Amino acid sequence: MAVPSTEQSSTNDDLIAIWRTIKGNRFQNYRAIFSILNVSTIPRKWIEDPTKLENAPDSWKHWIDTGKWDVLKAEQNIQVRTKEQQSCTEQEAQLVDEIYNFFMPHDPVGFEKIAAEIYRLTDQTKISIEDITRASRDGGRDAIGKYQVGIAGDPVYVTFYLEAKCYHPTKNSVGVKEVSRLTSRLRYREFGVVVTTSYFGDQVQKEIKQDKNPVVLICGKDIARILIVNGKNTPELVKKFCSK
Repeated sequence: MAVPSTEQSSTNDDLIAIWRTIKGNRFQNYRAIFSILNVSTIPRKWIEDPTKLENAPDSWKHWIDTGKWDVLKAEQNIQVRTKEQQSCTEQEAQLVDEIYNFFMPHDPVGFEKIAAEIYRLTDQTKISIEDITRASRDGGRDAIGKYQVGIAGDPVYVTFYLEAKCYHPTKNSVGVKEVSRLTSRLRYREFGVVVTTSYFGDQVQKEIKQDKNPVVLICGKDIARILIVNGKNTPELVKKFCSK
């Protein structure tokens, strides 16, 4: 069941006459805009006698009485990256393995600095890292930084908090538990970043999107691509990068 116009359009756009010409012949067409009402069934009694509004669907009566639409809405389709989509190619896997083996198991805290630097490589002119927090007081934040937006002469800086997870590239995923501590501490006009040598589970991706949490997820495959774009495309160069 459809009624004229939408909440986003003006009444002047409900019905528009359009003139066209084909092979020298000019003719008129019409373009109309309708909203589909949230009606699952239409009573036959009302179809047989539309004057009896008591038999009309509730969405129709609501539109007649108020001019407002109770529209039919499709369920939100949340797209997540599967484990396979986050899997590395052979070259990418070599780079991520080099990082994981460099820090694990002896220096997992050392990965925090490199994770922050990896994120900075995504936009070196805009991202600055201000602090790498101590493990004893990180509060779900391994690094703190600023992202510059606006024009160079009058910039605005947005604070972000970064969480680093040096997990085995294929055996352990990052889930809701690991990310929830970060998201719970984000304030207005702040965003979070999670960098992992592993991959993200389906549920944590869904919850972030459903709750519209401003969190950037960077998996092992993303790390490898960032490094390759920035010229660190061999295990030797990655090892040198980790030694900074």
